[in-house]
Amino acid sequence: MSNAETKLRVLLVEDAALVVDQIRELLATVPRIEELFVVSTERDALRAIAQFEPHLAILDLKLKEGTGFGVLRSLGEMKSKPTTIVFTNYALPHYRDLSVLVGADYFLDKSRDFESLPGIIESLDLANRPPRGPLLH
Repeated sequence: MSNAETKLRVLLVEDAALVVDQIRELLATVPRIEELFVVSTERDALRAIAQFEPHLAILDLKLKEGTGFGVLRSLGEMKSKPTTIVFTNYALPHYRDLSVLVGADYFLDKSRDFESLPGIIESLDLANRPPRGPLLH
């Protein structure tokens, strides 16, 4: 199966219902996505990662309970972890630096990079993934 045909399980960690709807609509255009799981808290994200073993986790930084940073820190302790995309409205340099430090593979600004998300997902090469992927924007 080629990279483009590999089906993906994706976890979206986002607590704003309107944003979830917009991202769902955007991700519906990505044929590689087989399953999309949505949770709104750090605790539920870690539970979903353990249960569903997603290939990709899209993380907001600010959650109603916990943070995307907390999810990233916990992933660093796991043997097998999903590729991670921090997808935030708080695309400040110090948030980006901290995201890199705790293991994010990508860091995207929701307002500036929203339309880039499908292309990034389509281009993921999970079979040849380096320990830490490229960071964008």
